[in-house]
Amino acid sequence: AEYVANFAQYTIEASVNPTAGGSVDVVSTTDGNQSTGSYAHGATATLSTTAAEGYTFVNWTKGEEIVGTNTTYRTQSIEGDSTYVANYNINISVTAVNGNAVISSHNNVSSGNYAEGTPLTLTATASEGYGFVNWTKNGAVIEGDEEITVTVDVPAEYVANFAQYTIEASVNP
Repeated sequence: AEYVANFAQYTIEASVNPTAGGSVDVVSTTDGNQSTGSYAHGATATLSTTAAEGYTFVNWTKGEEIVGTNTTYRTQSIEGDSTYVANYNINISVTAVNGNAVISSHNNVSSGNYAEGTPLTLTATASEGYGFVNWTKNGAVIEGDEEITVTVDVPAEYVANFAQYTIEASVNP
């Protein structure tokens, strides 16, 4: 009689959230298989992620569970098909020309990284002798007054623009 041993093979998938946040790679596995995505029962895989410009790495998750907070993550013993996600936040900064601008909904900071879809309130305050003109997002004028609410969608630099008041005076004889 001839006997054949069959060993379980499992699939490891890795992705990025949001998709534009970066890239992921399988760096190494204990069973030496890096190319097919199919790994032996009991093997481990080392995953690596690299941030795209304007994004900050947050963590690795497997389902709803946070499994790592470093950009390189070594899985536990592979005992079934698994999907890992490298999660990123989006970098946002706020500046002003001739005034002050802050993310007033988040402790009046001028920059930070936030999850996609997070609402932010931006507040602009003019320096003395200046009036608010507009906001720009990555150089493009956007609608709004001194206080606006935006939704985090892409890496962005918001600029509050102000103009100096002009006072004209004339003398009547």
